[in-house]
Amino acid sequence: MGAESSTSLGSMPNWVAIYLAAYITFSLWAFKEDLALRRFTVMVFIEAVGCISLIVATLAYWYFQIRSLFFGWSAWFFAVGAFCLIIFTANQVRMTFTNLQLSLNERIWYAVSGVGLVIFVNLPLIWFGSQLFQATPSPMRITPSPTVNAGAWPALPSPPPRAVP
Repeated sequence: MGAESSTSLGSMPNWVAIYLAAYITFSLWAFKEDLALRRFTVMVFIEAVGCISLIVATLAYWYFQIRSLFFGWSAWFFAVGAFCLIIFTANQVRMTFTNLQLSLNERIWYAVSGVGLVIFVNLPLIWFGSQLFQATPSPMRITPSPTVNAGAWPALPSPPPRAVP
């Protein structure tokens, strides 16, 4: 059981829990700033949906109970989160390049470093969420795959035999 639990996706490592706690804390701080400045925009909503979706996808990767709660749809939380992250980042780059108070070199530096920071901060969420496409069974294949997450998916009971007239 010891070797099996280290390879199954049933327990989150401490570093992932610390990372998620820091990510959630920073996200809440950022949203608090937006709300304090009364910035109720579509981009704030997109950022919030993206953060929540990526967090749910990461938790679904590590915990079967969460993954099974969404039955095959948990990978789509990642897809929605990644899409929102791309939209939010593209908007930030657009806003950087339209800021005429900065020189062209400063705008390029802020855009490149901003994108790099977004990727760096979100990379664990992106990685774990992308793995859901391999770890999540499709609704058409209920039986577990022997190569993906072996032993974590409970076998469904066979239906009773039908009486043949």
